[in-house]
This record gives sequence, structure tokens and C-alpha cells, in this order.
Amino acid sequence: MAVLVEGISVIIKRKIIEAKFPGGWEAFVEDVPNETLCADNELARVGFMSPCDVKAYIQHLEEFGFCYLSQGRAVDLVVGDQLQGPAVPCDWGLFGHVNIGGDPHQRVAAYRATGTTVNMLIFPDGWKYDRSLSQTFGFVPGDNPENGLTFLRWENNVDVYHNSLTDKEVYTGRTTDKNERGYIEQGRIMRTNREILNELFEKQAIDIRRGPIFDTPVVPVAEDFNFDRIEGMMLGLAIGDSLGITTEGMLPRTRRDIYGEIRDYIPNQYVDEAVGFPSDDTQLAFWTLEQMIADGGFKPGHVAARFCSNHIFGLGASVRKFIANYRSGLPWQKCGPPSAGNGALMRIAPMLIPHLKSATTELRVDTALSAMLTHNDSGSIAACLAFVEMLRQLLQMKAPPDPMWWVDSYVEIAAGIETGKKYKPRGGRFVGYEGPVWRFVAENVSRAREENLSVLDACDDWYSGAYLLETIPSVLYIMMCHGHYFEEALVRSVNDTKDNDTIAAIVGALAGALHGKEKIPDRWLRNLSGRTTESDDGKVFEILEEAKRIW
Repeated sequence: MAVLVEGISVIIKRKIIEAKFPGGWEAFVEDVPNETLCADNELARVGFMSPCDVKAYIQHLEEFGFCYLSQGRAVDLVVGDQLQGPAVPCDWGLFGHVNIGGDPHQRVAAYRATGTTVNMLIFPDGWKYDRSLSQTFGFVPGDNPENGLTFLRWENNVDVYHNSLTDKEVYTGRTTDKNERGYIEQGRIMRTNREILNELFEKQAIDIRRGPIFDTPVVPVAEDFNFDRIEGMMLGLAIGDSLGITTEGMLPRTRRDIYGEIRDYIPNQYVDEAVGFPSDDTQLAFWTLEQMIADGGFKPGHVAARFCSNHIFGLGASVRKFIANYRSGLPWQKCGPPSAGNGALMRIAPMLIPHLKSATTELRVDTALSAMLTHNDSGSIAACLAFVEMLRQLLQMKAPPDPMWWVDSYVEIAAGIETGKKYKPRGGRFVGYEGPVWRFVAENVSRAREENLSVLDACDDWYSGAYLLETIPSVLYIMMCHGHYFEEALVRSVNDTKDNDTIAAIVGALAGALHGKEKIPDRWLRNLSGRTTESDDGKVFEILEEAKRIW
């Protein structure tokens, strides 16, 4: 026999349920959080649509001693995707497709125990093919998962997905509070982000020190705050990213020999015309904001799922590892590798937006959780917290700060929360250094200022790649030297650094928060595609309009 697989299914060995679940099979059936259970003599299947609910249910089972993974292979249970099959290798089960009644137009996914045959397919009570997920979802090649359902939003207690096969929206109910104990948001009862962070601190599962910043309320923006500053911050990020994407990774002097001084968008591998096309910096930042709009705030599990739902341009190694971890079934809290790359810092700016008018500490909580999603590293999380605080202050400044403000502000925050982790330069003038990121910045960015180095020469000294010991000094020094002038700050970022799209994106967010949208050159705004995917022109502007309406 075999069991139906729809959406994302958790498939569990029946004998393990009898052995480990308190009260055995009957208690397990009563405990199932929705109406999707079906079972044969060997396997039981419970279905979900949201990865968040899958992870929560697995965590629930693990509380009773169930084991999901050992050495990367399924043990007591396995996660099966309707289109792609099991998320991890499984020695005791086989995934395949079955035509109901021999009808090729009624084709469904199924899972059976190894050694058995499909002489009967078991469905949930009341299941019918007509209007089922098997009918509306459709099947696509396993190497092209993006042609299936893409999560759009949470609306009226249901998840809304876009089915690219039919170009229609699909609505599906989330796990409900059955028996007064639902499995919503990684636990049977929804927890606040503060509670999640506290638990991570207690378990030493987040690589950051619990400094006073986590308990210090922020000052809300003034009543007459101009949202133009937020638009400047987010569009500055997108523009910096787009200006740099074509020549990302090139040595500055080589880039200059080929392109001269870059001051406008240039064609790249994705578009053959001079328009602003996004890379991962823009995508992840605006997907974060879009998801927070849908959820009314930051829900880390939902943002994690959003990051895994579409093609990412220029995907970095750390985010690639995060996605692999997430798709394997790990809880979102365990998916971020211990990476000191700049992939979290580049997307962190929108965390400010839901907290503009609040006077709580939750901005710092949300920022820390957002940072650790993809980069659970002390230097990275500290940098994200420091930059978000700097952005918050820049939004309300009437004039550019003193040049030393950039270094002093960063160091003041990061020094209080980085752990004892030591970082070493990959090369350059300071190759003998070993210590925290904040100290490297304090010593060497200030020295570059004293020596009156150009951005090009200073960034050559510490390199200017995607490693935080390179990115952070580059960003701060550019703002020290050129932060008073939006255009020149981005031009120097794009021309004088190696990882120029991300450095320009971070500089663009800082400069945009300080100067506002009104100071962005019109040609850059006019020729910005505004995409977050291959073809959604103008999407970033739509997202910002909705954020303005809400916050």
C-alpha cells in the first residue's frame, strides 16, 4: 500500500508511533493538528502547506523522542514534497506517482514503505481528486521547483499562494488550534520574538552577547517624520546594488581599465540594456519588507520560507547553505551557517520600518533574529544591530554627522555585543591582525582618515570583498569621506571596491536614510527596473507604497 503525498507531507513509521508516542496510535490520531492524516499498515502521513508548520510539527514529535535526521538521513520520519519527493535520503521509503484508476489525468504523488507494492493508495477521509491540491498544484520537473506554488501572503487565517501553472491564487488553511494546542510559529502556541530570542540566549544558540542594547527602548520618530527618508534608504539600497551588479567582484583598477568611471547602470548577464537590475541584495531586502507587510511585523519563519521560494540572482555561498539547511527540514533557528560574510548586513535595513513609531526594544530583537537567519555569526549579528541603530538615527538627522560619527557609532554598539570570536584579514596591509571586527574598524578606519587616504587606497589596504572585515571598513570609510553627497558616495562604492554591488547597496541605504529620496539623481530612479524577480517591473515601488500606507 501507499499514502497520498500533497503539499509538504510528514511521513512517519507506524511502528515508531506505537513505540514512542504517549498513548500509542489512538492518541497520535487525536493529536494530529489538521484533517490530512492518512495511513496504511506501515506509514502515516500528515500534510501541510507551510514549511513553518512542518518544522513546528517535527519539533513537537521530537519532544516525544522521535528522531528526524541522523548523519543527513531520515530515521523515524521524513519530509516529502509533492513535486520533489523526500527532502533528505530515506532508506525505508519510496516516493513516486500513481494514476488514480489508471487515469493519467488524475495523477498524484505517493509514498510507500520499501519492500511493499502499490496495490492500494490511502487518502485522508473525505478526500477527492476534484479541486484537490494534486489537481490545482500540477506537476513540474524536479529541477525547476519555482514553477509550482509561491507563497504570497497571510490573509484571513489562510495562506495565499500563486500557482504559476494556472496563473491563479490558491488558498489553503493553516494548521488550526486543534484540541486547544495548535502548532503555529514553531511551537504549539505562538511565541513572541522576544521569547524566541531569550530561549536562543539560554541555549547559547545565537552567536551574540546579550548586551544592554537588547533592553534599551528606541526613540520613535517624530510625528512629522517624512517617509521620503525610508524611500531614500530602500531605493538607495536597490540603486547601489544595481549600479554594481555588472562588475561585481572585479578589482577596482581592472574595472576602471575596462569601463572607465561608472556613474550609471550598464548592461549585464540578465538584461542587455542600461537599466537597474537587482541582485540578491535588493531581492532579500524587499522580500523581507514584503513579508513583514503581509504579516504585520517580523515573523522569522515566514521570512525564511520567503527566501526559499524564488530564484535569487547572484546567490552567495552562505545564503545557499541556509537554503539547503532549510529545505532539509531543519528549524529556521538552526539554518544559518556561522558565516562572517556580508549577506545579512546587505538586507537588514527594512527591519526598521515596522518599528518607526514604537518605543520598545523589539527592533533589536527582530534585527538579531533576522540577522541570524542566514548568518549566525557574532560579527555579522553585531554589525546588523549597529547599522540598524545608525540608520534609525540617520533618518532623523537634519544634516550630515561629523565624519568620526560613523566609526564611533558602529564601535560603541558592536563592542558591547560581539563575543570573543577572533577574525583575521585575508590579506592586505593588516594581515597580522587577529581580533573582533569592531576593534579592526576602530584602529584602521580611523588611521586611514588620519592619513587622508583615498577610498581606493584605503580599501586596497584592507581589501573590499564580501568578508565583514573588508565590507564594514569600506562602507564606513566611504561614508566618512563622501556621506555628505549621495551620488558621490555611491559612485565611489561602485568604482573603488571589489564587492561593489553589496558595498554600494549598504552605502546606498545609509546615504538614502540621511538624504532622502529627493536627493537621489533622477536618472537613477527613472531607469531603475524596480524588480525583485525576473519580470515584476516596478515591484519595489509598490512595496514601498504599501509600507508607507501601513507604517
